[in-house]
Parts: sequence; structure tokens; C-alpha cells
Amino acid sequence: MTTSTLERQERNTEKQRPLWQSMLKVTWIQHRVSLIVMVGIFGLVGALMIVTGTSVHGDYAKYLSDKCSNFGNSPFNRNECSALGTQILQSQNILTVIDIVMHVIPMVIAMFIGAPLVAREFESGTYQFAWTQGTPRSSWIAMKLLFLGVIVVVLAIPLGLIASWWAQPANAIGFVSHWQAGQFGATAMTFPVICLTGLIAGVLIGSFLKKVVSAIATTGLVVGGFVLGIFAYLDNAIFSIHTSATTWYPSDGNIGVANRYNQAGFGPKGTWGGWLVDIWYQGANGVHFGTAQGIKIMNRLFTDYANKTQVEPPKAELAWLASHHYSFWISYQPANQFWITQSVEVAVVLAIGFILFRVTMKVIGKFD
Repeated sequence: MTTSTLERQERNTEKQRPLWQSMLKVTWIQHRVSLIVMVGIFGLVGALMIVTGTSVHGDYAKYLSDKCSNFGNSPFNRNECSALGTQILQSQNILTVIDIVMHVIPMVIAMFIGAPLVAREFESGTYQFAWTQGTPRSSWIAMKLLFLGVIVVVLAIPLGLIASWWAQPANAIGFVSHWQAGQFGATAMTFPVICLTGLIAGVLIGSFLKKVVSAIATTGLVVGGFVLGIFAYLDNAIFSIHTSATTWYPSDGNIGVANRYNQAGFGPKGTWGGWLVDIWYQGANGVHFGTAQGIKIMNRLFTDYANKTQVEPPKAELAWLASHHYSFWISYQPANQFWITQSVEVAVVLAIGFILFRVTMKVIGKFD
């Protein structure tokens, strides 16, 4: 068999190879360095969390074996509980760093994987060759994004699981909560979709700007703002949907501030382990009073209440409120709604990602 015959057979084999296999090969060749670095970052962060988390879980196991409790009482009810509780509490400095890192990773993925994906093709001019090889532009970008997106999600899921595992002792004791924004966006459900949407956003920005450096810088700002928006606004907006409500007495200092998690053992039992969304005073006709009117009611209540020391505080407050046709209310997300709210956030972020993907397809399709 001649050399020319072998060459023709190789070309024919290449032509017969499925399109997706060819695209996977090209995508890997072009982005293998970035992907290897990304795998290394995920692996390093995960390994550090496992090493430090093992120590925290060891302290928590001892905490449980010593029968320390935080349900209705301070966990520091004995010397040994105090020491163990203090160690777990001090570990929250590491948890804060973990939360920050978990929110920076989507930005890094968007900047150094997403932004250059198309921008480099435009800047170098290689797109003119790639788009004349019989591959539709839509298939070209879709297959690249699918390949990279699957890798990002596969890496992000275990990292989210490890982050949740790390925080479990402090969550169980009540020092922090998985409802808090730092943890809520770093679970095995929310973290992968935030990373994936960040990746798509980076590709879209690179498609617009067509310059790698400017695309990376702009992506950092935009995706950073996106992550911050989820952290500061989206979580609380989701928590305010379909809340439960109950009456309570206003002097309970553990309930005096809303928009926070509620520790087990404090306040109405239905709120234990949940998220306090809002507090307000309500009149007989069901009208919610604003902050200023609520303060006036509270001042009147405590002025009159000062002369009723012979009555148990909650009973005195509730009796006073009832006699004036007022009631004090708390709205909250119950503990058993956590995974439902997680699913809502996943759906919202995925919807944003899908919109960005469709816009990216339009931008690339119109490029001449």
C-alpha cells in the first residue's frame, strides 16, 4: 500500500469522524492549559477544605459525645463544652474564607475560560478558518460550551458538597446557617449553576468585545456584579416568596431583628432552623403598620408594661396588644423549605444562563 493511499485513508477517517468528536478534540487542544489549571484549582480548594474540615468535624464529634446542647440553652454549659464550642466558633474565620473563595471561583471561570473562548478566535482571525470547515456556527459554539460546561458542573458539584460538609458542625450548633448568603450560593445545587452561568456570560462578553484582555477585564466586573447581586439581593427576594407567618411577643430579643436565620430553641418553634423574613405590628383590620407606627406602638407597650411586673412578660405583652387590638407578627421561611428555595434559585440562575446563551448564539450568528 502506497503512502498516498494511507494519507487518503486517514483523511477519509477524519471526515467520517462524528462532528462532536472533532469539536471535542479541537476544544481540548485549544483550552487544555486553562482546563488543567481549573482542575488544579478545584482540587486544591477541595483538598484544603477536607484537611481543615476534618479537624472541625473531630471537635464536633467530641462536642456531641460530651452531650453538649444548644437547643434552648447556651452550648457553653460546662467547661468541656465551652472549650469545644470556642474551637468550633473560631473555625468560622476559615469558613468565611471558604465562602469568599466559593464566590470568586465563578468569576475566575468566566474570566479565564469563558471570555477567551470566542474572543481569542476573533482576535487571532482563526474563526475565519473554523467557520469554513462545514461546521455551522451555532453547532461550533454550542459544542464548545457543552464540553466546557459539563466539565465545570462536574467539578463544581463535589466542591459544593465539600463546602456544605465543612460548615455542618457550626450550622448544627447555631453559630451560622446554610440560609446565609455565603453558604446558600455555595451548595451542590446552586454553586454549579452559578459557575455555568458565569462561563456563558464570559463567552457572551468575549463575543461582543472580540479582544481577549478587554473581555477578561469586563467579564470580571460583570460576573463579579452578578455574583454580588445573587449574594445581596436574589437570595432575600427568593426568601420572601410564599412565607409562613405567626404571632409572637415583641420583647423577645432573639426575634427583634429580621432578615436573618433563627437558631433552634429561640422564638416560635415553627421558626427554628428557618429564616426570619420580616416582623411587623398589625391592627385589628389586618393593616400592616410601618416602621414609624410600629415604634410608637412598641414605646406605648413598654411604657404601660413597666407597671405590670407581677405578670409574666409574654402574657403581659400579649394581653396589652390584644386590649389595643394589635398583634405582633413574624414571617419566615421554615427549615423544611430550604431545598425548595434552593431549587427556585437554581431555576432563576439557569434561566438567566439560557438567555445569555441565546444572545451569544445571535451575536456569533450575525458576525460577518
